[in-house]
Amino acid sequence: MSLFTVPDHSKARTTASRSQVVGWQGLRRVRFGTPAGKRWLGYCDVPDLELFQLQYKDLHTVRFSAGLGLSVTHLGTWFLSGLTRVGVLKRPEKYASLLGRLAKLLERFGNGTSAMYVRMSGVSEIGENTARRWQLIAQDNDGIHIPCLAAVALCRKLVDSDVIDPGARACVGLLSLDEYLVELEGLSIQISLERD
Repeated sequence: MSLFTVPDHSKARTTASRSQVVGWQGLRRVRFGTPAGKRWLGYCDVPDLELFQLQYKDLHTVRFSAGLGLSVTHLGTWFLSGLTRVGVLKRPEKYASLLGRLAKLLERFGNGTSAMYVRMSGVSEIGENTARRWQLIAQDNDGIHIPCLAAVALCRKLVDSDVIDPGARACVGLLSLDEYLVELEGLSIQISLERD
């Protein structure tokens, strides 16, 4: 069972608290733009949950969810996560090979479209509550490139400049959005920013 904690600073401005959640639970439906449409999302554990709160001190709440392109695949994952959570499915890893083959068979029913968004809300410089939603939609199976392109952009920056001190550390804050977006050129990816 994938059980992890999510930082939640919404309860007090000075004290961090955590909510314990189960991976792939927290099922909810989110509307993306065309052609992604509506997608199911569930809780997912990623390093960002820890790294963001270290980098951005005024951050109150961090949540990360992920979804699969096909509803049947996502709902199946959610169901298996639930069976694991209540103890019916004791060793889900035993079925990984079978489930991987099944997912591969179902792939042909997808449309090759991936989507992601980042939503931020808070108080603006003039004191009004505001929210923004940055969204990315990738078509033609180009979504598979998205996770590795930050590493490509960071390597390019390391080669082209000496602005990054040597040493091992998390890469949060080392790239600007524009430096990352350059790597998307030539891919079937659309980006939008809107008030939420």
